[in-house]
Parts: sequence; C-alpha cells; structure tokens
Amino acid sequence: LVHRSVSRRVGFKRSYLLVTVFFIIITALFIGIVSGPQHVNITYIFSLLYGIGFGWYYPISNGLFVSLVPPERVTELWGFNMFAAVVLSWVPPLIFTTLNESTGNLRLGLLGMIVFQVVGLFIAMTIPEKTGESAQDEAEDEEKGGSVKRSDTRPVESESIEVVVE
Repeated sequence: LVHRSVSRRVGFKRSYLLVTVFFIIITALFIGIVSGPQHVNITYIFSLLYGIGFGWYYPISNGLFVSLVPPERVTELWGFNMFAAVVLSWVPPLIFTTLNESTGNLRLGLLGMIVFQVVGLFIAMTIPEKTGESAQDEAEDEEKGGSVKRSDTRPVESESIEVVVE
C-alpha cells in the first residue's frame, strides 16, 4: 500500500530515496532508543516499522528497475537485476559481525548498517530519472493495470531444427 500510493505521487526514484531515508531514520531511532531488555515492548513497534519499510522497499526497487530499462529489454536484463541485488548481500552482515565482535557493542554494529544505507542513498541519488511523456505514459498504464508495451509487434520467427537419424 505504501509503495503504490507514494510512487504514484512522487515517482519511482523519489519513492526509492524516501524508503532508504525511512530505513536510515528508523535504524538511527532504534539505536538511540533501544538499549536493553527493558525496551522489549518498544522493539515490537520498530518491528512493525521495519515490516512497513520492507513491504515498501522490495516492490519499489523492482518498479524502479522496470521504469529505467527499455520495455523491450526488461526480461533480458531481469537476471542482471537479480544478480546485482544479491552480489553484495554478504557485506552488511560482515560489517555488523566485525563491529559487534571487535567491540562487543550491538549498537555500533547497527551504526555500520546506517553507513551502508547512506552510501546506497548517495549512489541512488545519481540514477537518472525518466522525464517527459514516456514516464507519464508508463504511470498511466500501470494505473490501468496494463502491461509493458513492446515497440516491435512482429511475430517471432522460430528456427526449425532438422534431426537426421541414421
């Protein structure tokens, strides 16, 4: 729900930047507020906030990718999108574990996550945004429940393979 309503109002890139800032803010608040077992009830509130964030992040990251790629190449490049999404997935746990094991402080480990998110935010800010009629057309098509438009509507010719049995 958050993804769809925010994306329609501000666009895919801005929505992606907003969800990244949302994660930075709730992680910083979590570090500042939760300091021990006595704050277990507050942790449930943060769990809800993180759930909203992840429910917003995953659809918007896919929507941003699809909005940036030419429609006729979406399927072709989707594998690269999946690869890019997981190729560095080992880095945040490594940072957290290194900081936690070297200092014994979980809060410092979470601070490392904020640094990783800020770097991602700055990288995302450099992504060019679609403007003009094509972006408006795609937004209207999504609202109507349409699919990706192909620029080439010719039928695909299949090659015939001749099998010779001797």
